Amino acid sequence: MAFWFRHQNSEVRCQTFEYVKERVDCAIKAYNQNFENAEDVIFQCDLRETFPSQAQAFFIYLPVGKTLRKIVRQLRKRAETQKLFLYVIESHGDLISSLKMLLPELEEEKRIELQGKRHDPYLYVFSLTSKKEARRKEENLLKTSIES
Repeated sequence: MAFWFRHQNSEVRCQTFEYVKERVDCAIKAYNQNFENAEDVIFQCDLRETFPSQAQAFFIYLPVGKTLRKIVRQLRKRAETQKLFLYVIESHGDLISSLKMLLPELEEEKRIELQGKRHDPYLYVFSLTSKKEARRKEENLLKTSIES
């Protein structure tokens, strides 16, 4: 995902977090062939213990399980103060439906068709705003329209 963001908009700073060291090493090597400073972009960590503190956009390609549930709790907490974007590729056939169940406030922004053969051929782009934040925005909009 760091490659994609870098090609789309060099102003967007993307960080990649991966648990498997071999994948991190491979990603750093590939990234450095095209760009610089992969060590500032690609990190090895366990997302059950470490969560990106400044991120507003997340690429999720995970099986449903403890790690995903931990990430969902963190996303819900973060969405209380800012709008988030989730870029999601189906991993094992139940990720999209599980995210929609765990985060009913998810809004599908768009689907981007993928080239590779998959049982679900899309990259889903979701936005996430807490119900509390969404109500606050609706109230402000209503207040503004009444005052106008």
